Amino acid sequence: MHRTLSQLVAVSLACVVAAPVRASEPAAPAAQEGASEGRPAEVPTAPTETAAPVHLEVQQDYAQAEQAFAAGQLEQALAELSHVLAAAPGWGTAYRLRAEVYARLAVAHAPSAAFLRAEAQDLAYVVELEPTADDRQELERRIDALYHEASEAAQIESRRRRLRAPAMVLTALGIAGIAAGSLLIGITPSDKPTAFGHRDNDIGGAVALGTGVVLSVTAAILGGLALRQSRRDAAVTHYYEVAARRRFEWTGGPLWTRAGGGVAVGLRF
Repeated sequence: MHRTLSQLVAVSLACVVAAPVRASEPAAPAAQEGASEGRPAEVPTAPTETAAPVHLEVQQDYAQAEQAFAAGQLEQALAELSHVLAAAPGWGTAYRLRAEVYARLAVAHAPSAAFLRAEAQDLAYVVELEPTADDRQELERRIDALYHEASEAAQIESRRRRLRAPAMVLTALGIAGIAAGSLLIGITPSDKPTAFGHRDNDIGGAVALGTGVVLSVTAAILGGLALRQSRRDAAVTHYYEVAARRRFEWTGGPLWTRAGGGVAVGLRF
């Protein structure tokens, strides 16, 4: 009887101790509760990482990016900043510097809607990551102005991309006019000159030659604009590839364990 009573007391105590353990099991997170109530999850528009302490190696890469930017080496600065932001995506200072790089590229390849939008996007990241920044209002005005400039630049670029075909047509017509005019002027007619001392084919040849020259000059202007736009598009593609490029580094060194020694090899990217 005494043993049975002791067992019942032990079982009761075990139930009392186990109850709070089961009650303390993790329930559904707050985000899941919100989703169960029908509220859609918010989609972040910028990196959600907070400004965590930046490692020394990342700071060194940022210093190299600053030096490259000061020296006008925009490609190297953009590559270094891409490595920095890959390691520290919540560092608003790096986004500020990359926005300056894109701003300088936009001036060098103006009009360039792509670089203007890239600058605006990086400044938007700065506003998102630094909500209490002193220049927040100035940055927001700058972002609006950049998107407006990008819209206008996109229209100009679209028109210039369509100039290649007209330039080729005008070039062909210009060459034909110059050839025809030169041929007419070079032909010696059998009839006598007019009362003004001109020959009939001289007048037609001069008109054809002048028309051909005008068409050729117009074609050269249109072709130059189309060529510059092609180079601008190639520059945009190149710098975007630089920004998306990953850096791979091999690391290695001796490895000592209780069982012996060896060599440790790793890949950092």
